[in-house]
Amino acid sequence: MESRVRTKLPKRGSTSIKKYKDIEDHKKRFNLIELQIALILIKHFMDEKWCRNELSKPQEEDESHTLGERLWSGNPKKFIKIVAFGQSLLNLWKTDDSNKLSEKLLELKNDTFSNAYYELRCAEYYDKKLDKIEFIETREDIKSPDFRIFSNKETAVVECKKKSEGSTDLENNILDASAQLKANFEGHKETGVIFIELGPEHKIDPEKIEEDIRFYLRNKKWVTGVVLTKERLNELKDERLSYKTESKFIENPNAEYKLPETILDKTKDMYFLPSTSLQERFS
Repeated sequence: MESRVRTKLPKRGSTSIKKYKDIEDHKKRFNLIELQIALILIKHFMDEKWCRNELSKPQEEDESHTLGERLWSGNPKKFIKIVAFGQSLLNLWKTDDSNKLSEKLLELKNDTFSNAYYELRCAEYYDKKLDKIEFIETREDIKSPDFRIFSNKETAVVECKKKSEGSTDLENNILDASAQLKANFEGHKETGVIFIELGPEHKIDPEKIEEDIRFYLRNKKWVTGVVLTKERLNELKDERLSYKTESKFIENPNAEYKLPETILDKTKDMYFLPSTSLQERFS
């Protein structure tokens, strides 16, 4: 039976990385090595079966929701999320599995690359900014949020959703996430936050969306608010590409409990710092 806890990282100095050392174009060499390290980490944490499944899914034109679609595109801009996913896995990994990452990965192995990426990206943000996070085990008979945030001995829970491309509003995302937060609220009286990722193709009227979200939350006293996020390509000074995450927090005026102040501060003013390159940490 496969061990749930990865107590060690894969070996450094892989021959599959060394083969890129002689590429003269610095930027190309850097990007290829980052990508290779990320793929090694993803295979290590998510396992080979999940990777094979993602890589073999049918490709759709102009879509990049699977690992394979991004990798086989040959487009460095689409490689960035693969690298960021590897960084999130590495940043969240702990030798003692105290944040229950292993349980979460068992769940995410049944999900898509894009959903797994978004959930771990949000968890990584709070893990860096506050005391710690802890993933919440999913049970078939009980709905539950994705993870719990800890700060100054206070807690809150988070549920992450990706906006459906075919939908015209956020109602389904909010109602589904609210149901998962409700079960936790009834048992623990913890306030919850819903995160919704918007794709670049989603055109949102800021004033209308706030009005709609508050309407959907009007009887959801256990939801303190909704965070809308959208990623955009950002070129750094050294010509490396990364994603810049824009966010907007919309508070629920009908919530029974407010977010603890330290958690609220980091939720209202979210800024995802570019991660240290994998080559600096894994060479």
